[in-house]
Amino acid sequence: MIIFYNSYQTLKQIKYGKEYMNENFNRLADEILEFHWENKPVDATFLGIHKYDHTFGKQDLLSHQEFLNGLETYLNQLKIFEQERINLSLDEWMDYIILKNSLEVEITFERETKRMTRDASIYPLMILYGLYLLVMRNFAPFYERMEKVLERLKEVPQILIVGRENLNKGKNIPRIWTEIGIELTENGGRFLLKTLEPFIEETSLLKNELLEARYAALEAFSHFLRFLQNELLPRSNGDFSIGKELFELLLRKEHQLSYSTEELLSIGENIIVETKASMDRLSKEIDETQSPEDLITRLKREHPNRTELLNYYKKEMGRAKEFVIHHGLVSIPDGETLSVVETPLFERPRIPYAAYIPPAPFEKNQNGIFWVTPVEKENLEPLKDHSIYKIVVTALHEAYPGHHLQFVHSNKIKSKIRRQFFTPLFAEGWALYCEEMMYENGFYTDLRIRLLQLKGQLWRACRVVIDVKLHLKKMDIDDAVDMLVNVARLERTQAIGEVKRYSQTPTQPMSYIMGKQEILKLRNDVKQLRSNRFNTRDFHDELLSYGTIPTGLIRERMLSS
Repeated sequence: MIIFYNSYQTLKQIKYGKEYMNENFNRLADEILEFHWENKPVDATFLGIHKYDHTFGKQDLLSHQEFLNGLETYLNQLKIFEQERINLSLDEWMDYIILKNSLEVEITFERETKRMTRDASIYPLMILYGLYLLVMRNFAPFYERMEKVLERLKEVPQILIVGRENLNKGKNIPRIWTEIGIELTENGGRFLLKTLEPFIEETSLLKNELLEARYAALEAFSHFLRFLQNELLPRSNGDFSIGKELFELLLRKEHQLSYSTEELLSIGENIIVETKASMDRLSKEIDETQSPEDLITRLKREHPNRTELLNYYKKEMGRAKEFVIHHGLVSIPDGETLSVVETPLFERPRIPYAAYIPPAPFEKNQNGIFWVTPVEKENLEPLKDHSIYKIVVTALHEAYPGHHLQFVHSNKIKSKIRRQFFTPLFAEGWALYCEEMMYENGFYTDLRIRLLQLKGQLWRACRVVIDVKLHLKKMDIDDAVDMLVNVARLERTQAIGEVKRYSQTPTQPMSYIMGKQEILKLRNDVKQLRSNRFNTRDFHDELLSYGTIPTGLIRERMLSS
């Protein structure tokens, strides 16, 4: 339990109700955040900081090294407060831990993985998100946003030239990362041509300049694609695995988990066994003549048609929201909204089904975006993973009371640090926890929905095993895809897209199951501590009030209150 007040300071806060403020710490923290936004303009746009919307920033290796050196200098300055923790409030100490760990992870991960010279996907992805966010988020008048789109479009050719120079210096380049880069670049060209078209047409005063800049950007994407296909791919025979030491550093620093990779692997394998046993028992209740696999295959045939997908998700998300309100499970902040739209072209290879983009933490407008990847007439196979029984669970996982509601709560907190830096352990853990919690509270009673919810849990348990084994070189890409197909029963198209993402995001795949486990343990401990005073809504509201941060830090606060 981390409480670093002396008794006089604690008494003073209780008596006068004033938040203790360390001006030196907060000044340094603000300076670090500003440095980060200036050097990562697209990240700033994502967060709702719009001072740098006109640029993608410097992407050459010298500038990147100067950025990392700058972070290291700030980290050393920040560590002074380790000795002065008695002068930090509880919230400031929490901010200090998160900021320090985030900087350590970013510096170490960047220097160890050398993504700027090894990962071809980062350049088109940065460009496409940098443009997409400007047109899709209504944070300023349309014309002003399109002016920023124009400025960023003009930078695209130079960004891709620099990206090519960086990649030419790379060694040990993973083939799968280059393949992802090729897919993004191909789809990015279509995004520039098709998705931007209606926005350009609406901007009469800038139309000609936008068209000219888009043409140059398209040419640059075409040149970059040829470079990736003809020059980079043939020499992309490297390894993406980060190894045990770096993997466990991410566990400790980013997620505040003390597990070793061996312990993590054991947890994943045990949950696979337990979940399969639960599915066996449940399938016998539904239809004792069929195995879980055969029953799931049958249930997958019941799905909306391709033209109904968006509206079906909208309907189920609305139903989940009404249930949360009616049963008082967690507060819903005023002003939040959720848009359900098609996945942008550039992300469809990596997101074959659906995904959620949270509202910007520093924007007043709290509109989340839920992507649904369209199913083409030529290939209706993906509809099997939009079963009407699965959509019920997906809707609550992504929207209410899952990701969307959690991020809207997180974006309300005062701390700038905790609005910017977050761990998927909490975000993904909360959403998976919500699947179980909504079942416990009677949102769905149909055993067929429960069976597909358990199938989703089995998939997340497979992610834990694959996450560890991929990055410790105990499993290759094909083995990981086969496990998702044969054990988690995913369609192969989805499994391939999943594993591509796992190769780039070590410790993110394990965060669903591990985050859910941590929240359930915390709920049990708080319930035991508070006994008759325990209230589900109060627990959820308090849990969400700290931000999207490691559950271990929240545990220390909630169990000391």
